[in-house]
Amino acid sequence: MHFGNGFEKRKMNGHYSKCDFFNYKRKDLAKYGNASNLQLNEKIKEMKKRGEKVYHMSFGQSPFPLPEEMVEALKKHAHQLDYLSMYGIIELRQAICNLHRQFPTSIPTEYLNPDNIVVTDGSKMALYLLMALTDSVVVLVAPAWVTYHSQVTLTGKKSIVIQTTYQDGWKLTPHSLAQAVERQAQPYENKLVIFTNPGNPSGQVYTAEELRELAEVFRKYKMIVVSDEIYSYSTYDDTDYVSLSKYFNNHEACAEYMKHCTRILHAVSLFCSRKLREAGLKVKDSNASYYMYPDFSNFRDKLAKRSIFTAEEMCAVMFTETKVALLAGGVTHLDSPESLTLQLCYVNFDGKAALAASRKIGLATKIGDEFVLKNCGETVEAIGEITKWCNKLQES
Repeated sequence: MHFGNGFEKRKMNGHYSKCDFFNYKRKDLAKYGNASNLQLNEKIKEMKKRGEKVYHMSFGQSPFPLPEEMVEALKKHAHQLDYLSMYGIIELRQAICNLHRQFPTSIPTEYLNPDNIVVTDGSKMALYLLMALTDSVVVLVAPAWVTYHSQVTLTGKKSIVIQTTYQDGWKLTPHSLAQAVERQAQPYENKLVIFTNPGNPSGQVYTAEELRELAEVFRKYKMIVVSDEIYSYSTYDDTDYVSLSKYFNNHEACAEYMKHCTRILHAVSLFCSRKLREAGLKVKDSNASYYMYPDFSNFRDKLAKRSIFTAEEMCAVMFTETKVALLAGGVTHLDSPESLTLQLCYVNFDGKAALAASRKIGLATKIGDEFVLKNCGETVEAIGEITKWCNKLQES
């Protein structure tokens, strides 16, 4: 589809006139724009092109290279150009069923049929389609991934946002869930819950007991739950998480790769959270993923003296003064407007070099701060810039 310069010719009253395509935009999308994280990413790219030093910690993707086995498999099938099944390659869907049969799973065996499996090009499209197809109110748990609310807006659905707190570990509780539902005019109307575990941007993992208690409330109000578990394969050490990642050790190549990646991320996360706490911030240690959600509320008075009252203002000032790019918490993540939180992504290091160093050391040898300082330099520098900024703020 091509719109040229955004204009098309249309016949009106017997003659043609230029018509701005965007005049047709839905009125409720007047303030709708690019995702804040992607807008920031474009700005960072431009700064780097100009040779400016930028520490990109607002969001990220895995810093590690793809396993060679996967690269080779993709090369092997690159010549296949036929249209695929709209549900995904049948052999892949069958393999997914076999995987769930082989390892402990919560999916009933009778559901493990390729006809019940749909493969999508990324979770974003799958989640959007689920929202669009269901006749329901969408329940979001905040802080939430930045795109969830935009997707709800695009579908024209009503949303319920349930706030979580630092005190609750940024986790949804049975009480807060039930309370939010009961506040609605129709507590038992159709509800689609977008539930994220491990959490993004919090990096927190629900325990088995927490999940059991939440399930009781979900069942009581007959809610459909979409569990976004994209980071379930990156839980650290013995974090209590019911996930296939715990049972990957029979797949030698993938197991070795994931063990190295997760232990590096764990070491980096512990280094970051400890350094930030030493600087006076409230930070929960991440149990998985590569995100954490620092809280600057201890600095509220100091920030106010600099006329900084929101997370967005704080991140903007920090970016200007430290060149560390961070994504504001607060309203950006459906958190409260007064929240002085931010999303910190700690993968702005050379994953290929770090992976090689970890493999050279071997899994039998534990890694910690010394490894992080030696192999994850840019992340260390960025955390140093943040802590220096906090120290100056404390002294002001």
